[in-house]
Amino acid sequence: MDDISALTSNAEAGIKDAQLALGEKYFNGDGVAKNYSEAVKWFNKAAMQGDKAAQNYLGRCYRSGYGVSRNAVKAVYWFEMSARQNYPKALYNLGKCYKYGFGVAPGIQRAMQLFKSSAEGGYVTAQRTLGAAYYFGDGVPRNLALAVKWFKKAADNGNGYSANALGDCYLYGEGTEKNYAEAAKYYAIAAEKGLAEAQNNLAYCYESGAGVEENPVEAFRLYKLSAEQGFATAQYNLGRCYYYGELVKRNKAEAMKWLGKAADQGHAQAIELIRKI
Repeated sequence: MDDISALTSNAEAGIKDAQLALGEKYFNGDGVAKNYSEAVKWFNKAAMQGDKAAQNYLGRCYRSGYGVSRNAVKAVYWFEMSARQNYPKALYNLGKCYKYGFGVAPGIQRAMQLFKSSAEGGYVTAQRTLGAAYYFGDGVPRNLALAVKWFKKAADNGNGYSANALGDCYLYGEGTEKNYAEAAKYYAIAAEKGLAEAQNNLAYCYESGAGVEENPVEAFRLYKLSAEQGFATAQYNLGRCYYYGELVKRNKAEAMKWLGKAADQGHAQAIELIRKI
């Protein structure tokens, strides 16, 4: 008997964990053809037995129309059932419903409470969301110290966006003391995950010696990596380097190529430099 057959046998016998696992297999197409209807069938069975992860999955299915007709009220119902068991993912999903008025009347204060509960439960997406909310003052009073707190939790849990944001906070002294070494450290974490903005920011550190030893070769490599992903500021920086012969041998054709790409995205400095050339 193969794994799927054994799982199906256990699920049909009413074993809640097997029902959840089988639903996940069908939901993700893991070992079986992806089939949202089958996923919903098994999630429903597990959810009716009180499985909080299955309840959250059902909420997602009703929210997005996976295997069922899209139904905001049912989505909220299942998110609520799971959230009552303090399941962090459901707390976050229910928070989004309140923030955007999906299936419930909009309630930003309730949304923030749910995001905080989710973040405190260790859900990295909620930690990132809470960090951004405090940074921008979105739904809560702006508080840069709390933004740093939640960005750091998310970054230390592997979130690249938060690592880059935390690098900015250390670089500019927002919500914390300026610390170029910590800025470069967190930019590097995000850059290793392929985040174009972080690659550009880390390149700046290597070009200027902010928190790291100056390294023209590494700075140019990172600007190029970021620019090739379409990040306009990196495209400008690469064009600037080629035009002025900084970090690389001067090459006007390459300068115009990269400045043009940045200008096409509306980058003001690139547009201004092109005008001067």
